[in-house]
Amino acid sequence: MRRFHARLLFGVVILLTGSFSELLSGGRNCFADETHGSSVRDMKLPATMDLVDVDGQPFDLRKASNGRVHIVVFVRSDCPISNKLAPEVRELCTAFKSHDADFYLVYVDPRESAEAIRTHLHDYEYTCPALRDMKHELAMATGATVTPEAVVFDHDWKVAYRGRINNQFEDIGKCRDKATTHELRDAIEAALAGRTIAEPETKAIGCYIDDLK
Repeated sequence: MRRFHARLLFGVVILLTGSFSELLSGGRNCFADETHGSSVRDMKLPATMDLVDVDGQPFDLRKASNGRVHIVVFVRSDCPISNKLAPEVRELCTAFKSHDADFYLVYVDPRESAEAIRTHLHDYEYTCPALRDMKHELAMATGATVTPEAVVFDHDWKVAYRGRINNQFEDIGKCRDKATTHELRDAIEAALAGRTIAEPETKAIGCYIDDLK
């Protein structure tokens, strides 16, 4: 009887844990903490890519970006971790705007309407340009797998950094009150100064990109 009760209790805990994760992800099990399968070494932005702006117009990232450093942050408007880190992303957009750095938000959900993206930009007070990676070409080219995940390109469009914005999220369900390290900021500052980035790749915690078709 005791063994039966123990098994029953274990089953209830597993069920409740699964339901909680489902609730946090807006009904989808979208959380991920996997490490990348490929290194950032030798990665470079492809010459052509099917990116569009919020209005659906083709956007050539190479021609539009004139800064010495180029930053893209992959986001999902329904990802709670993306939204939790929005204040820091917004601050970085503003802080580096006048420092030869071009900053872009890249929305990865092809089902999301332009109006929903504009609402998200307004609600979170983003001021940097927003793009859409409808076919996930940019995500695949850079090896990004989750949102929010950042990629820093140098002036030759080589990937100098890929990974998390900061360490506020240690793991799924484990969140610090405040971040103690700010990897994206450090990477941008190093790239602008021409220094080697100490940690060119870090583990991003967030919501899957590849479940969006």
